[in-house]
Amino acid sequence: MIKDGMWFEDEADYQYYLHRMKKVGKAWEVLQEHLFLPICKHALELLRSNKTNHI
Repeated sequence: MIKDGMWFEDEADYQYYLHRMKKVGKAWEVLQEHLFLPICKHALELLRSNKTNHI
């Protein structure tokens, strides 16, 4: 059967795929929140401090 442009054995296979994608999505949210956002924030602070140090 074809759903979302991909082939699945049956409905159970599709539901398992959806379940996995939700887990991946949640993990991605946590990763962004705890890894990427602090890094970006720190990088911005470094850029700001560099601007004030240079004349």
